[in-house]
Amino acid sequence: MKKIIFPLLIMISGVSMAQVTCNPGIRTGINFSNFTGGKNENFYIYEDGNPEKVTHTDLRTVTDFYLGLEANIRFSKHYALQPEVNYSRQGTSLQYTTENGAMPRKRLQYNFIGLQLTNKLYIQNFNILAGPFLDLSVGKNNSGLDLGFTGGLGYDLSKNLGFEARIKKGFVSMLDHEDSSFLLGNSNTVIQVGAYYTFHFNK
Repeated sequence: MKKIIFPLLIMISGVSMAQVTCNPGIRTGINFSNFTGGKNENFYIYEDGNPEKVTHTDLRTVTDFYLGLEANIRFSKHYALQPEVNYSRQGTSLQYTTENGAMPRKRLQYNFIGLQLTNKLYIQNFNILAGPFLDLSVGKNNSGLDLGFTGGLGYDLSKNLGFEARIKKGFVSMLDHEDSSFLLGNSNTVIQVGAYYTFHFNK
């Protein structure tokens, strides 16, 4: 009996491992980003050394791009785990209104390099995706770390090429004011629309 069971277990393990594939790929597209959450009203900013009380904060969506590398680990016909390394340019268009009137509008740009762990559920050519991310801000407007969650939908046009739309929601406040909370106070909200290309090296 043991002589039968042992080879059978080896054969089952071999078949299971053979079904798992790992294919690298690239992804790129457009970001539509803004800050949402707390409005940070009724605080003070300092212009030329003089404090000015802010009574209203106007935040508007800006457009930029993202670029990333992915490794699609396909465990079955319907499920894959996809680790990603991404570069994403995000931000907002900001205007403060003080007791002395509206100040000039300015663009706040944040550049992030981040890790994302995306779960993909496949239904024919469509896929539903979701997973956490951890971003590190680099460059002039360094805000430290951002962490959050991404969800979206994708469509495989062919074996290699696909398109997707994601919503990326951060949990960390990007504007540092005394009345902004760590959780969701002026945090990143990004809609990403783009394409991905997966390389298949199977013989």
